[in-house]
Amino acid sequence: MIAWCKKHYHWIIATILLIQLGITGGAANNFTGLHLIPVTETLGISRTAFSLSGSIRSLVGMGSTLLSGILIMRLGYRFSLTACLLLTAGAYTVFGLADSFYMLLIGDILVGLTVGLCSSSGVGAPRVISAWFYKHRGTVLGVVTSATGLGGSVLSILQNAMIQNVSWRWSFFSVAILVFGCAVMMALLMRDHPNKMGLKPHGEGEIIEHKKGKHHARLWEGHSMPELYKKPAFYMMILCTFLSCLGVYLMFSNLSPHLQGQGLTSTEANSIHGMQLFFLAITKLLVGVLCDRLGPKTTTLICLSFAVAGLFLLNIATTFSMAVIAAAVFSVGVPLTGVTVPLLAPDLFGYRSQGHYIGIFMAMISASSILSGIISNSIFDAVGSYHPVIYIAIGLCVLCLIGNLLLYRTAVRDQKKWEAEKEI
Repeated sequence: MIAWCKKHYHWIIATILLIQLGITGGAANNFTGLHLIPVTETLGISRTAFSLSGSIRSLVGMGSTLLSGILIMRLGYRFSLTACLLLTAGAYTVFGLADSFYMLLIGDILVGLTVGLCSSSGVGAPRVISAWFYKHRGTVLGVVTSATGLGGSVLSILQNAMIQNVSWRWSFFSVAILVFGCAVMMALLMRDHPNKMGLKPHGEGEIIEHKKGKHHARLWEGHSMPELYKKPAFYMMILCTFLSCLGVYLMFSNLSPHLQGQGLTSTEANSIHGMQLFFLAITKLLVGVLCDRLGPKTTTLICLSFAVAGLFLLNIATTFSMAVIAAAVFSVGVPLTGVTVPLLAPDLFGYRSQGHYIGIFMAMISASSILSGIISNSIFDAVGSYHPVIYIAIGLCVLCLIGNLLLYRTAVRDQKKWEAEKEI
C-alpha cells in the first residue's frame, strides 16, 4: 500500500490541492455574494466601503502573488503554504469578530498576504501542478481549480445556513476552522517536487496527442525573460489578462445583489449564487479538458464568447429560471481567471521562463479584482443598478476577443523566428 501511494503520489498532491482550494477558494467566492448585505447593514457601512476593503485585499494580493515565487524559493512551497493557511484562518477569525470597517480591513490585508499561494489565481496551485504533471496538465489543473466552484457551492449552503439561523459572524468562524484543518493537512502531506521523493513528474517524456500532432512534453522551450521584455506579445498578454479578468470579476461577485435588484428574493438570489459556483466547478474541469484537446488559445476564445453571452443574459434575467440559465452560461467564462492563463502563457512563450512570468500574469488577475469591486459598487451607489456595470463588462470581453487574436498572431510569429534561429 505504501509503495502504491508513493508511485501515485502525484494524485495525492492533486487531491489535497483540490481540498485546499475548495475551502479557501470557495470561501473567497462566497465572501461578497453572501456577506455584502448583512455585514454592511450590521456595521452601518456602505457597499462602496465594503468593496474598498476587498479591493485593498486584492492590492495586497497582487503584491503577494508577485513575491510568492521568491518566498517559495527561500522557504519551500510546503512551509510557505502552511504558514499562509494559518494566516488565512486568523483572517477569517478577524472577520467574524469585526465591529467596524477597520477590522474588516485588517482581515482583508491578512487574506491578501496569502493570495499568492492559497488562491487558484495565485502562483501556488499552477506551480505545483506544473512540477508534478507533464501529461494531462490542463485536465488536472481544471479539476483542481474546479474545487473553488464546487467548494463554494457546498460552503454556500453551510454559510447561508449560519447567516440565516445564527449569525454572519459564525459563517466566518466556520471557515476559519476548516482552513486551520487544511494547514494541518498541508504540513503532513504536501511535497514541493517529485524529485524530493525520488519520483518523476507524471507523463514526463511521453508522447502527447494534440490537435497539431504528436509531440514530447516541454518541446517548446521558449524565450528568456530579457527576451520577453522586448516582445510586444508579452505586454499584449498582460493587458488582455487584466482586461478580460476585470470583465468577468465586475459581475461575478455581485451576482446575488444584482439578481435581488432584478426582483428575485434573497433566498432565490443566494441559491443561484450557489448554483453558479457548482456550474463553475463543472466548467473549470471542462475548460481544462478543452485546453488539452483544442489548445489554450482556442479555449480562451471560447471562454470569452461565453462570458459575453452570459453577461447579456444576466442583464435581462428577471425570473428564477432565466437567471439560472444566465449563471450557467456565464460560468463558462469565469475560468479565464484561473485555468486558461497558466496554460496559455507557456503555449505562447514557452516553459523556459515560466517560473518568472507566471507570477506577473497571475498578479494581473489579482489587479483586476482591485478595480472590479470599486467600479461595480461605486456605479451601483451612484445609479442604484448594476446594468451599466454589465455593459462595461461586455465591452471589455469583446475587446479582449479581438486583442487575443492579435496576440496569438504576434506570439506565433515570435515562436517561428525562435525556431528558425535554433536551426541555424
